[in-house]
Amino acid sequence: MPNSPSTIPSTERKKSVPDPKTLQADAGAAVNEVQSAAKAVVREAGAQAGEIAEQAKAEISKATDTAREAATDQKQRIAAQVGGVAEAIGHAADELEGSNGEGARYARMIADNAQKLSSTLSEKSVDDLLGIAQDFGRKQPAAFIGAAALLGFAASRFVLASGERAKSPTPDTSMDNDQSADTSSYGNTGTAGRPF
Repeated sequence: MPNSPSTIPSTERKKSVPDPKTLQADAGAAVNEVQSAAKAVVREAGAQAGEIAEQAKAEISKATDTAREAATDQKQRIAAQVGGVAEAIGHAADELEGSNGEGARYARMIADNAQKLSSTLSEKSVDDLLGIAQDFGRKQPAAFIGAAALLGFAASRFVLASGERAKSPTPDTSMDNDQSADTSSYGNTGTAGRPF
């Protein structure tokens, strides 16, 4: 065996085995290099996370502003409609004063309250109105739930009525004559063409 450790001279064996101090220095340098690379990765990840967080905040702020503007526009439209209803009820109260004093008094109360509601909607911000609704909900939970259900019902009826107006006034002739108008199945509008 020409290359066995016993046949290699001791000076050559020393050259092939690194010095422990050199090994320790090389290992320390490698550890420092890994630590430096890890710190750079952590810094880069932190910077990217910060950028992503800022972008998310900006998008949320933009969406919130858009929603607030839409709610404000809708609030103003509702305020104008309620004001128009209050005015119409006020005119009806004026006409009723000569013939039906008690009815005129109730119509005037309704008109005044509708006008107050219209003014509140016009003058208050969306956030203020939400605060008022939350306070009412805390103080009168049963009345709040009842009012929410009533408003939901009214809104659904309004949507259904608006959908019917959008349809053409021609009758539906797609149904065969031998089919019955069974109103018990879901989604069927019956013979009158109206839901419910």
